[in-house]
Amino acid sequence: KEPEKYPAAVKAIADSVKASRAVQIHCAAGTHRTGGVVAAYQILIDGKTPEQALAHMRRFNFSPSDNTALLPFLNQHMRYIAEELVKSGVIDKVTDPLPQFDLGKRSF
Repeated sequence: KEPEKYPAAVKAIADSVKASRAVQIHCAAGTHRTGGVVAAYQILIDGKTPEQALAHMRRFNFSPSDNTALLPFLNQHMRYIAEELVKSGVIDKVTDPLPQFDLGKRSF
């Protein structure tokens, strides 16, 4: 999953949105890494809740029961992604507490 690629991808989205340019993101399946990057953007840049980001992912066929690794991966690496976005000037600070997906919810 390469967490070190997520900050650059989120920054590219933020830069494109700021410049009013279209953004196209894809990975091999189009529902996993893509959904993870978009979720990180929505949570860290747009201020959406993890629940809102998950709802968006589900609209594009992401299924937490089919991909049990993505949400824990995002929770594990969200601080790293946020810290890298601070370093690159995309966001001002890492929020505390950092938003996390509720992995205890099994109503997926």
